[in-house]
Amino acid sequence: MASNQEESQENNKVTWTNEMTHTLLKCIIVEKQSKDEGNRFFNLSQKENIVKKLNEQFGIEMSWKHAKNRWDYLKKFYNMYKMNPENPRLGTNFFEYVAQLDEIFGDY
Repeated sequence: MASNQEESQENNKVTWTNEMTHTLLKCIIVEKQSKDEGNRFFNLSQKENIVKKLNEQFGIEMSWKHAKNRWDYLKKFYNMYKMNPENPRLGTNFFEYVAQLDEIFGDY
């Protein structure tokens, strides 16, 4: 069962900035490098590291759920980009993240 602090964090709305998204991706790259080969999922410690870095750097209170939602959003648009880089649904901001996403997904 989630603690009151975890529930409070999950109920907070997070407005993602470009800097926050870049930091999330940098954290994912670092944690991905420390994962076991063949394991595509983050363990609890890695999730905590990602959230801690974001919270400390930006003075916010977010949970893994917030980071995971943003990560899922980026993966969705990255898949759209890989199928059709000219897709009109890809906003111009998305292209700022392509190099980092290529680094993350390069070996999947």
